[in-house]
Amino acid sequence: MRALRLSLLAASALLLEATPAWAQESDFNQASDWSVLLPNGGWFVLPILLCLGGTIWLIVTSTARMSRPRIGLLGHEETVRALFRQSDFAGADTFCREHPSSLTKILRAGIAVLGAGQQAVHDGVSAALATEELRFHTRFSYLKALAVCTPLLGLLGTIASLIGALLSYRPSGPDLAPALGAALVPSALGLLAGIVAAAAYFVLRERASAAILRLQEAVNHIFRRVSYDSLEGIEVGGHE
Repeated sequence: MRALRLSLLAASALLLEATPAWAQESDFNQASDWSVLLPNGGWFVLPILLCLGGTIWLIVTSTARMSRPRIGLLGHEETVRALFRQSDFAGADTFCREHPSSLTKILRAGIAVLGAGQQAVHDGVSAALATEELRFHTRFSYLKALAVCTPLLGLLGTIASLIGALLSYRPSGPDLAPALGAALVPSALGLLAGIVAAAAYFVLRERASAAILRLQEAVNHIFRRVSYDSLEGIEVGGHE
Protein backbone atom coordinates (compact mmCIF):
# COMPACT_ATOMS: atom_id res chain seq x y z
CA MET A 1 0.00 0.00 0.00
CA ARG A 2 2.86 2.38 0.74
CA ALA A 3 4.27 1.78 -2.73
CA LEU A 4 0.85 2.52 -4.24
CA ARG A 5 0.53 5.79 -2.30
CA LEU A 6 4.00 6.86 -3.43
CA SER A 7 3.09 5.96 -6.99
CA LEU A 8 -0.04 8.12 -6.90
CA LEU A 9 1.92 11.05 -5.47
CA ALA A 10 4.52 10.69 -8.22
CA ALA A 11 1.81 10.59 -10.88
CA SER A 12 0.15 13.69 -9.43
CA ALA A 13 3.49 15.52 -9.45
CA LEU A 14 3.99 14.61 -13.10
CA LEU A 15 0.55 15.95 -13.96
CA LEU A 16 1.10 19.26 -12.15
CA GLU A 17 4.51 19.69 -13.78
CA ALA A 18 3.06 18.96 -17.21
CA THR A 19 0.16 21.42 -16.79
CA PRO A 20 0.68 24.25 -19.28
CA ALA A 21 1.12 27.81 -18.09
CA TRP A 22 -2.14 28.94 -19.65
CA ALA A 23 -4.02 26.56 -17.36
CA GLN A 24 -2.70 28.50 -14.39
CA GLU A 25 -3.15 31.99 -15.84
CA SER A 26 -6.40 31.65 -17.79
CA ASP A 27 -9.57 33.34 -16.59
CA PHE A 28 -11.73 31.02 -18.69
CA ASN A 29 -15.23 31.20 -17.19
CA GLN A 30 -13.64 32.91 -14.16
CA ALA A 31 -13.05 29.41 -12.73
CA SER A 32 -10.30 27.73 -10.78
CA ASP A 33 -7.40 25.85 -12.43
CA TRP A 34 -8.97 22.43 -11.89
CA SER A 35 -12.29 23.48 -13.40
CA VAL A 36 -10.41 24.64 -16.50
CA LEU A 37 -8.33 21.46 -16.58
CA LEU A 38 -11.26 19.14 -16.04
CA PRO A 39 -14.26 20.38 -18.04
CA ASN A 40 -16.82 17.69 -18.88
CA GLY A 41 -14.86 14.62 -20.08
CA GLY A 42 -11.69 16.02 -18.53
CA TRP A 43 -12.60 14.17 -15.36
CA PHE A 44 -11.10 11.14 -17.10
CA VAL A 45 -7.78 12.50 -15.84
CA LEU A 46 -8.52 11.08 -12.39
CA PRO A 47 -8.91 7.40 -13.42
CA ILE A 48 -5.90 7.82 -15.71
CA LEU A 49 -3.87 8.94 -12.70
CA LEU A 50 -5.07 5.88 -10.82
CA CYS A 51 -4.02 3.69 -13.76
CA LEU A 52 -0.59 5.33 -13.79
CA GLY A 53 -0.25 4.75 -10.06
CA GLY A 54 -1.31 1.12 -10.51
CA THR A 55 1.25 0.73 -13.28
CA ILE A 56 4.05 1.99 -11.07
CA TRP A 57 2.88 -0.29 -8.25
CA LEU A 58 2.90 -3.31 -10.58
CA ILE A 59 6.41 -2.41 -11.75
CA VAL A 60 7.72 -2.12 -8.19
CA THR A 61 6.13 -5.32 -6.91
CA SER A 62 6.97 -7.36 -10.02
CA THR A 63 10.61 -6.25 -9.85
CA ALA A 64 10.74 -7.23 -6.18
CA ARG A 65 9.19 -10.61 -6.97
CA MET A 66 11.94 -11.32 -9.49
CA SER A 67 14.77 -10.29 -7.16
CA ARG A 68 17.55 -12.77 -6.44
CA PRO A 69 16.32 -13.69 -2.91
CA ARG A 70 12.79 -14.35 -4.18
CA ILE A 71 13.96 -16.39 -7.17
CA GLY A 72 16.65 -18.32 -5.33
CA LEU A 73 20.08 -17.37 -4.14
CA LEU A 74 23.09 -19.01 -5.78
CA GLY A 75 24.19 -20.24 -2.35
CA HIS A 76 20.91 -22.13 -1.96
CA GLU A 77 21.48 -23.96 -5.22
CA GLU A 78 24.99 -24.96 -4.19
CA THR A 79 23.84 -26.15 -0.77
CA VAL A 80 21.09 -28.37 -2.20
CA ARG A 81 23.48 -29.71 -4.81
CA ALA A 82 25.97 -30.66 -2.09
CA LEU A 83 23.23 -32.41 -0.08
CA PHE A 84 22.19 -34.34 -3.19
CA ARG A 85 25.77 -35.50 -3.71
CA GLN A 86 25.69 -36.84 -0.14
CA SER A 87 22.30 -38.51 -0.84
CA ASP A 88 20.88 -36.47 2.05
CA PHE A 89 17.50 -35.87 0.44
CA ALA A 90 15.74 -35.36 3.76
CA GLY A 91 18.26 -32.64 4.61
CA ALA A 92 17.72 -31.06 1.19
CA ASP A 93 13.97 -31.05 1.75
CA THR A 94 14.40 -29.46 5.18
CA PHE A 95 16.73 -26.82 3.78
CA CYS A 96 14.27 -25.98 1.00
CA ARG A 97 11.42 -25.70 3.51
CA GLU A 98 13.42 -23.36 5.73
CA HIS A 99 14.58 -21.14 2.84
CA PRO A 100 11.48 -20.48 0.70
CA SER A 101 12.03 -19.15 -2.82
CA SER A 102 10.94 -20.04 -6.33
CA LEU A 103 13.91 -22.40 -6.66
CA THR A 104 13.34 -24.23 -3.39
CA LYS A 105 9.60 -24.63 -4.09
CA ILE A 106 10.37 -26.33 -7.39
CA LEU A 107 13.05 -28.51 -5.79
CA ARG A 108 10.67 -29.63 -3.05
CA ALA A 109 8.13 -30.66 -5.67
CA GLY A 110 10.74 -33.01 -7.17
CA ILE A 111 12.17 -34.24 -3.87
CA ALA A 112 8.70 -35.22 -2.66
CA VAL A 113 8.32 -37.80 -5.47
CA LEU A 114 11.88 -39.12 -5.72
CA GLY A 115 10.73 -42.62 -4.82
CA ALA A 116 8.22 -42.67 -7.70
CA GLY A 117 10.86 -42.51 -10.42
CA GLN A 118 12.36 -40.10 -12.89
CA GLN A 119 9.14 -39.44 -14.82
CA ALA A 120 7.28 -38.51 -11.64
CA VAL A 121 10.07 -36.12 -10.66
CA HIS A 122 10.01 -34.58 -14.13
CA ASP A 123 6.23 -34.11 -13.97
CA GLY A 124 6.34 -32.64 -10.45
CA VAL A 125 9.14 -30.23 -11.29
CA SER A 126 7.45 -29.18 -14.55
CA ALA A 127 4.16 -28.47 -12.76
CA ALA A 128 5.91 -26.42 -10.07
CA LEU A 129 7.89 -24.52 -12.70
CA ALA A 130 4.70 -23.76 -14.63
CA THR A 131 3.09 -22.47 -11.42
CA GLU A 132 5.99 -20.10 -10.79
CA GLU A 133 5.90 -18.91 -14.40
CA LEU A 134 2.17 -18.23 -14.08
CA ARG A 135 2.81 -16.19 -10.92
CA PHE A 136 5.21 -14.01 -12.87
CA HIS A 137 3.11 -13.53 -15.98
CA THR A 138 -0.23 -12.86 -14.29
CA ARG A 139 0.86 -9.36 -13.34
CA PHE A 140 2.27 -8.77 -16.80
CA SER A 141 -1.18 -9.31 -18.29
CA TYR A 142 -2.40 -6.44 -16.10
CA LEU A 143 0.40 -4.23 -17.41
CA LYS A 144 -0.52 -5.14 -20.97
CA ALA A 145 -4.17 -4.26 -20.31
CA LEU A 146 -3.16 -0.91 -18.84
CA ALA A 147 -0.91 -0.19 -21.82
CA VAL A 148 -3.87 -0.69 -24.17
CA CYS A 149 -6.73 0.79 -22.15
CA THR A 150 -5.15 3.90 -20.59
CA PRO A 151 -4.48 5.75 -23.89
CA LEU A 152 -8.01 4.88 -25.03
CA LEU A 153 -9.35 6.28 -21.77
CA GLY A 154 -7.39 9.48 -22.39
CA LEU A 155 -8.73 9.72 -25.93
CA LEU A 156 -12.28 9.26 -24.66
CA GLY A 157 -11.71 12.06 -22.14
CA THR A 158 -10.37 14.34 -24.87
CA ILE A 159 -13.37 13.67 -27.14
CA ALA A 160 -15.80 14.30 -24.30
CA SER A 161 -14.00 17.53 -23.41
CA LEU A 162 -14.04 18.74 -27.02
CA ILE A 163 -17.73 17.99 -27.36
CA GLY A 164 -18.49 19.87 -24.16
CA ALA A 165 -16.34 22.85 -25.14
CA LEU A 166 -17.83 23.14 -28.63
CA LEU A 167 -21.41 22.79 -27.44
CA SER A 168 -20.94 25.54 -24.85
CA TYR A 169 -19.02 27.91 -27.15
CA ARG A 170 -20.55 31.28 -27.97
CA PRO A 171 -18.93 33.79 -30.36
CA SER A 172 -19.37 36.54 -27.80
CA GLY A 173 -18.08 34.39 -24.97
CA PRO A 174 -14.57 33.69 -23.68
CA ASP A 175 -11.77 32.45 -25.90
CA LEU A 176 -12.15 28.78 -26.87
CA ALA A 177 -8.40 28.07 -26.96
CA PRO A 178 -7.95 27.30 -23.22
CA ALA A 179 -10.79 24.77 -23.27
CA LEU A 180 -9.40 23.09 -26.39
CA GLY A 181 -5.93 22.95 -24.84
CA ALA A 182 -7.31 21.46 -21.65
CA ALA A 183 -9.15 18.84 -23.70
CA LEU A 184 -5.80 17.45 -24.85
CA VAL A 185 -4.56 16.84 -21.31
CA PRO A 186 -6.34 13.45 -20.87
CA SER A 187 -4.87 12.15 -24.14
CA ALA A 188 -1.37 13.31 -23.24
CA LEU A 189 -1.54 11.79 -19.79
CA GLY A 190 -3.13 8.60 -21.14
CA LEU A 191 -0.33 8.22 -23.68
CA LEU A 192 2.29 8.78 -20.99
CA ALA A 193 0.76 6.12 -18.75
CA GLY A 194 0.36 3.74 -21.69
CA ILE A 195 3.99 4.14 -22.76
CA VAL A 196 5.20 3.45 -19.22
CA ALA A 197 2.99 0.36 -18.95
CA ALA A 198 4.02 -0.97 -22.38
CA ALA A 199 7.73 -0.47 -21.75
CA ALA A 200 7.47 -2.12 -18.33
CA TYR A 201 5.53 -5.03 -19.82
CA PHE A 202 8.19 -5.89 -22.39
CA VAL A 203 11.15 -5.37 -20.04
CA LEU A 204 9.68 -7.36 -17.14
CA ARG A 205 8.43 -10.12 -19.43
CA GLU A 206 11.95 -10.66 -20.74
CA ARG A 207 13.34 -10.65 -17.21
CA ALA A 208 10.77 -13.23 -16.15
CA SER A 209 11.59 -15.47 -19.11
CA ALA A 210 15.28 -15.29 -18.25
CA ALA A 211 14.51 -16.07 -14.60
CA ILE A 212 12.42 -19.11 -15.55
CA LEU A 213 15.21 -20.35 -17.82
CA ARG A 214 17.75 -20.01 -14.98
CA LEU A 215 15.44 -21.91 -12.63
CA GLN A 216 14.95 -24.69 -15.15
CA GLU A 217 18.69 -25.05 -15.73
CA ALA A 218 19.43 -25.09 -11.99
CA VAL A 219 16.77 -27.72 -11.23
CA ASN A 220 17.81 -29.94 -14.15
CA HIS A 221 21.44 -29.76 -13.04
CA ILE A 222 20.55 -30.79 -9.49
CA PHE A 223 18.37 -33.79 -10.47
CA ARG A 224 20.52 -34.88 -13.41
CA ARG A 225 22.77 -37.31 -11.53
CA VAL A 226 20.20 -38.80 -9.18
CA SER A 227 20.13 -42.62 -9.20
CA TYR A 228 16.37 -43.15 -9.29
CA ASP A 229 16.55 -46.96 -9.27
CA SER A 230 18.19 -46.99 -5.84
CA LEU A 231 15.56 -44.61 -4.46
CA GLU A 232 12.48 -46.60 -5.49
CA GLY A 233 9.81 -46.41 -2.81
CA ILE A 234 11.59 -43.78 -0.71
CA GLU A 235 9.41 -41.07 0.84
CA VAL A 236 10.95 -37.67 1.48
CA GLY A 237 9.07 -34.54 2.48
CA GLY A 238 5.81 -33.70 0.79
CA HIS A 239 3.68 -30.86 -0.50
CA GLU A 240 2.28 -28.29 1.88
